Amino acid sequence: MSLLIPVSYVWLPRKVQVFGVPFMFLFVVSNLFVFQDQPWDNRKFLIYWYFFSAGTVAHFLLQILKTKPVITSILVIGLFYTSLISGVLDVIRLPYNPNQLYQLFSVKHLDVAQKIRRRTDSESVFLTTPANSWLGMVLGRQVVMGFDLWLPNYSLPSEERRSDIETIYRGEKNTDALLRTYNVSYVIIGPQERAYPALNEEYFKTRYPILIENDETTIYDVRSL
Repeated sequence: MSLLIPVSYVWLPRKVQVFGVPFMFLFVVSNLFVFQDQPWDNRKFLIYWYFFSAGTVAHFLLQILKTKPVITSILVIGLFYTSLISGVLDVIRLPYNPNQLYQLFSVKHLDVAQKIRRRTDSESVFLTTPANSWLGMVLGRQVVMGFDLWLPNYSLPSEERRSDIETIYRGEKNTDALLRTYNVSYVIIGPQERAYPALNEEYFKTRYPILIENDETTIYDVRSL
């Protein structure tokens, strides 16, 4: 389809060509400059260009089908299906991509989530490691800090909060003060937290009551601080 974009743009009515100038400008600028802290996220700007370009190519092929002889129509149909090849290959390849095997949350997470829904207030704040939280995805509950690589994209500071979370999980002497600072009601220790180098689980076992526990996840109630 990329080869058809400049050709199809010429076929557009003048008003539509003018309308498309910002989209073409966005394509050029997004390929020259990175506007996100994570370069991969820069591609989101290209979505708008893609939508416009897909429309121009579809318009071009439709006009050819309406106005040209049969042999050209056959060529256009061939071009149409050729433009689908890359998408078809992606769909075929998708089930075999190792990234698709990443588990967002388990049955045990869902079980704990149901207990959290019944036993805690919806405004409660939970402490987890700074990562994608199953708690947020399943229940929409508030965590002290989510996936920290996203925060700089929105000009949100993350270094201090990440450091404080490490301090809490290490069980240092100012842990209680930090839990109060962030208004934490519950501390979660599960597989993600146990993979956290800073974790001192014994500190929580000896100081706080357990609210919910299974063979994978333990949630400590720290509201009595």
